[in-house]
Amino acid sequence: MKSGFNSFQNSLAGKISLGFCVLMCISVVAACASDKKTQMLQREPARSVHSASGSLPSYPAWFLKPPQSRVPIATGYAASSFFEDQAFERARLHGAEKLRAKSGLLLEYTTFWEVMADDALEQRGVELFSDTLSVRPDSVYIIDAQTIGRMAVVLTATQPELRVSTNRVQPGMRPAWINRMPAVDGYFYGSGSSRVYYNEHDSWQEAEQAALKELISSVSLRIQRLDRSYEDLRNAVVLQTSKVRVEEYQVAERWRDENYCYVLIRARAFSEN
Repeated sequence: MKSGFNSFQNSLAGKISLGFCVLMCISVVAACASDKKTQMLQREPARSVHSASGSLPSYPAWFLKPPQSRVPIATGYAASSFFEDQAFERARLHGAEKLRAKSGLLLEYTTFWEVMADDALEQRGVELFSDTLSVRPDSVYIIDAQTIGRMAVVLTATQPELRVSTNRVQPGMRPAWINRMPAVDGYFYGSGSSRVYYNEHDSWQEAEQAALKELISSVSLRIQRLDRSYEDLRNAVVLQTSKVRVEEYQVAERWRDENYCYVLIRARAFSEN
């Protein structure tokens, strides 16, 4: 009887020991998985944009190089959504604002400088103000709509009959205009860039805004002196301002690599200074 009781105790102890070992193994595996996940989250940048293969996405041809058309057209973009129609509608509204701007845009670009003791100018800040000179078009049609990763893009126009290729292409070779502006009589150009963010539509908007700043600063610059002549200023602020009326504003081309988005814009521009 005592021998049977001892055997039972030994058997029970063995089972408890085995169960404890299993629990320990599960805990170790879970801890390792948790550590690995934490390391992966720590290594992942807040605004990662690279795919697993590192290749660039493809875009509609009309997005990278908008076609020339007698019908006013504009590209709109917004964040993609599970509800695709809602994302395309937000992009359409963005395109509508672009169409409105094509009819006329008044831009003011001000740079703030501080005059130092040695008469040197040190830049302290910039400010861009824009205002459209027309109302939004009554009718804005979506000619094509596509989703690219986390971005919804649409080609909008004021007439529905426009036909364009919907084929997708990848960005080609680095264009020359990134380093040197085109020279076309009657037009001013500006180029801008932005880092490729997780929400890519933010990158294109930021790059286009930078291109606008370059365009208007190339049209006209003037120094507005405050209170006294420049030679007498010490530790004062000087405003360098451009006021520009822009017509036929359009994005001429877009391009990107793994890290940056680039936008080239062109317009007929007239100094309002």
